[in-house]
Amino acid sequence: SLITLDEIKNLQENGQLELDEEELEKTKPTEVLSTFKHLPYELIPFILSMFVFTVALHQNGITQLLINFLGSTAPTIKYGVSSFLVCNLINNIPMSILYSSILSASGAGVSAVYSTIIGSNLGAFFTPIGALAGIMWSNILNKNQIKFSYLNFLRIVYKNLKLLFVPTEILN
Repeated sequence: SLITLDEIKNLQENGQLELDEEELEKTKPTEVLSTFKHLPYELIPFILSMFVFTVALHQNGITQLLINFLGSTAPTIKYGVSSFLVCNLINNIPMSILYSSILSASGAGVSAVYSTIIGSNLGAFFTPIGALAGIMWSNILNKNQIKFSYLNFLRIVYKNLKLLFVPTEILN
């Protein structure tokens, strides 16, 4: 459980917690600079391009085509499965932006919104492109010259996919 600021103050006042304020105030600029040096800057153009791609889809009428394709029948299945698949093509964050415009324009309802959220979160685990963390992980592997193919990734996902269904079966 998280401790509140008031609880920390009470512990400090009662002598149960001693904070060395001088040590806390010392910051090492080299550590901060080192962090900035290790940020994955080469991923920024890729992620930004996904947002540009999403906006381009909307401006060129693809959003309306998707609204027509998804329709209003069986929105739970259609929105859930399609968001699961689309987040593996353009990443789950731009997919969420794309689908938010689709959902607001279509008036599909709450079940479509929840299905989209669930599809996005589950789809993010399916390929390394599905989530920003996967893209960063792939980047780290490449920098360290560690070979790990998408096929190996999918094998591991498939093996662990069963774990996803265990809680569902227990709850039923």
